[in-house]
Amino acid sequence: MIRVCTINDKEILEKYLQEEPYAGAILAAIEEFGFDEKFQTVYLDSEKRNLDTEGEQETEETVKGVYLWFHKNLLLYSKENKVDIDFLEQMIFMAAPDCVVGRNPWKGMRPERSPADRRHRRFA
Repeated sequence: MIRVCTINDKEILEKYLQEEPYAGAILAAIEEFGFDEKFQTVYLDSEKRNLDTEGEQETEETVKGVYLWFHKNLLLYSKENKVDIDFLEQMIFMAAPDCVVGRNPWKGMRPERSPADRRHRRFA
């Protein structure tokens, strides 16, 4: 599920983004401008699952990626190097970015692309 982030998401975003230098750019923008600026929107791609611990219901949220619209630029980050293509198509249809940025996990290698990999495509 992809949703717009609020101040309530800051802790989970910091935990997810702190381990990678590239992700630091997204984290720095969040720390500098927060979640309420018109020129910046942070999206969280996450998965929630219910845990049953000793008869109590708890929910665990696993982050799959973070997307940052900053002015007319789109920054993508996913530890698994996967982006939700349906979400990106929707965002690009609403407002085409001037620039799309993501890290390159292949460092000079050209990845194989297949039609079956279309919905969650690796980004470079």
